[in-house]
Amino acid sequence: EATVMTLEEYRTLVALAEAQTKSTLKSAAGLPPLKCSLTEVIYTGVANETSVRFEAAFKLTVASKEWVRCDLGALMCLGSITLDGKPGWVVMADSAAISPPAPSAKAEMKPQSGIIHAYLLVKGEGQHSGTLSFSLPLQREEDVQKLSGPLLNSATAVMHLNVPGRTAILGDS
Repeated sequence: EATVMTLEEYRTLVALAEAQTKSTLKSAAGLPPLKCSLTEVIYTGVANETSVRFEAAFKLTVASKEWVRCDLGALMCLGSITLDGKPGWVVMADSAAISPPAPSAKAEMKPQSGIIHAYLLVKGEGQHSGTLSFSLPLQREEDVQKLSGPLLNSATAVMHLNVPGRTAILGDS
């Protein structure tokens, strides 16, 4: 499978890759702006002894014709990702280094340093769809296994979770 792009798009992606390989990111000059939002995510998860593997189908809306980035959040164990049926481009970066707060923001509103976010690179105004896979570990306390971890921040979400054996769902959200 191949990705076809113009020479200008290729040069833009090479510049982004070079910025990412440097040891520190002190400015957002090399990355496109955040100008998209996740509108829907449907999760399908399968639990095993130590973790849950999720496949997520998502829809997003882009507000620009140029390259933008979509914050997928602090996903753990990110696997494959597609966008509009083709392999997706993801940049992993410290959220505080990429998105410094506005000068008027209060101290408690600042992004936490050290939290690595996945940013999906997208080009083209309008609706897009994609898939991604990731895993979350299960924590064991005596006879109980608990699942906790970050998910995509979307307007709507549905989760289908297959768990072997007897189960009880407890939520605190």
